[in-house]
Amino acid sequence: MSDFVLEIGAENIPASYLPPAAEQLREDARAVLARNRLVHGQIDTAATPRRLVLTVRGLSGRQEAGEEVLTGPPVARAFLPDGNPTPAAEGFARAQGVPVDRLERIRTQKGEYLGVRKRLARRGASAVLSAELPALIAGLKFPKAMKWEATGARFARPVRWIVALHGRDVVAVSFAGVRAGRVTWGRPWMRDEHRSIPDAGAYAARVKSLGVILDPATR
Repeated sequence: MSDFVLEIGAENIPASYLPPAAEQLREDARAVLARNRLVHGQIDTAATPRRLVLTVRGLSGRQEAGEEVLTGPPVARAFLPDGNPTPAAEGFARAQGVPVDRLERIRTQKGEYLGVRKRLARRGASAVLSAELPALIAGLKFPKAMKWEATGARFARPVRWIVALHGRDVVAVSFAGVRAGRVTWGRPWMRDEHRSIPDAGAYAARVKSLGVILDPATR
């Protein structure tokens, strides 16, 4: 279990855009983690004019075990009167890569079907996040959004940097031509106003050292 932090650094975002975007970021992240069977603790978001931040406490390093149930033909159409499987049952078994006798009878609201249970792979959290986060970022909604570079990505204002860390590890995320790393910025136009973040747990302190106050009530 390690903390995870995602920081989307951008040019100045209008103040009225920030609270709804932070709320959407939290709820969308919660849905992504649940859908991908990633156990976690508290989810927090924060926003300043130049950043949206997602923090997940105690994110597991690998997906929880799970299984997928795939159903084929109804049992009534799966066997001949002599008990032998019909072409429908044989075709379904062949498509799933199992013999017919490995198929189960699975009850559903629509009746009894032949089916198969498959164990789902337990992917690493970093691999899951690398695949999911670009769509999560792209899905954030704003009253008005901009396009500013070749990929055609849209965001409230141009994205200039991304931090994505699970524990000490950088999560490979790319959005709008920007690749995630571990460097955050205060004022991006000032060369010395940046900090390298060793791990996700150190994020808040490193940002604070730049004079950035994440909590809107404190600001």
